Amino acid sequence: MFFDLLEQHSLFLKPAKCEFFQTAMDYLGIRVQRGELMIDPAKIAGITNWPTTLTPSKKSEVPSDFSATTIPGSPTSQKSQSH
Repeated sequence: MFFDLLEQHSLFLKPAKCEFFQTAMDYLGIRVQRGELMIDPAKIAGITNWPTTLTPSKKSEVPSDFSATTIPGSPTSQKSQSH
């Protein structure tokens, strides 16, 4: 039935790229398993193990308007670009 649909719509498969009867697969950082979509565990580990660059003592070094100066289109960033 599946292959009939492909043929009906003039679609073709490249056998070297096909894996049939798999219980799980990763696709673009998403894990597809048993009909569920999950974020790839390797991606989650990469985020949770990301090194922090600011210690509590260095947080005071970040300007209070930091996000306003770095976000394009914000009123503060437009003022700094006009000078």
